[in-house]
Amino acid sequence: MSSSSRTAAPGSRRSRFSNIPETFLQALSRVSLAGWFVADAGGDVCFLSDRFKDIAGRAEEALLGNGWQNALAAEDRPRVEAEWRSAVDRGRGWRSEFRLRRPDGGTAGVRGQAEPERDGRGRVRRFVGTLTELSERKEVETAVREKSRLLET
Repeated sequence: MSSSSRTAAPGSRRSRFSNIPETFLQALSRVSLAGWFVADAGGDVCFLSDRFKDIAGRAEEALLGNGWQNALAAEDRPRVEAEWRSAVDRGRGWRSEFRLRRPDGGTAGVRGQAEPERDGRGRVRRFVGTLTELSERKEVETAVREKSRLLET
């Protein structure tokens, strides 16, 4: 927690959230359907929630820094790396859908998104983002398309 969080004006949004205990954030992490992460201003991931690790099917050590990019499906990796690098370099939000390869050979369709957190001067301090599993939704969409195709013939 930054010192500016602790000294924010009473009633401001920052002061309302500055006293949230870490145990609350850990509990929130456990019940969230989305995984979440924090990356530094250079784009290196420095924190991952347990749900993020579950979705990726990998240990935290394998995902930190740019390690998460090693889990990208080969077909998606160049595009996703370029999108992430562009967002970081420009200090902009990032949204992308892609596939992660799991160590067990499975694949997870996911949506990643992140927004920059800025300091008082407008400089990016870090990026805060989420990773949401889309595999089930994609399977339903594929089944609907297949049924539609069969009905058309």
